[in-house]
Amino acid sequence: MYHEPFSSDNWNTLQVVQLIDKIIFDISSLRYGSLTFYAPDDKKFPSVNLCYAAGRAGGTMTGVLSAANEKAVEMFVEEK
Repeated sequence: MYHEPFSSDNWNTLQVVQLIDKIIFDISSLRYGSLTFYAPDDKKFPSVNLCYAAGRAGGTMTGVLSAANEKAVEMFVEEK
């Protein structure tokens, strides 16, 4: 039986995360030598706390936050 390569039958979250980790490792090893990540600065970027809150709330809240961001960007571009 044929399955789509990225169907839920063939991929679970762990496999996707492992694939992303491999891609990031390959890119960092080939081009940069290493990548260093730091904790986000919530003083400089206060809205990052909204993102964490949306993630903790669960459900569709991250989608709601994303839609609100899209509308805010649209209004900014239109200078409203």
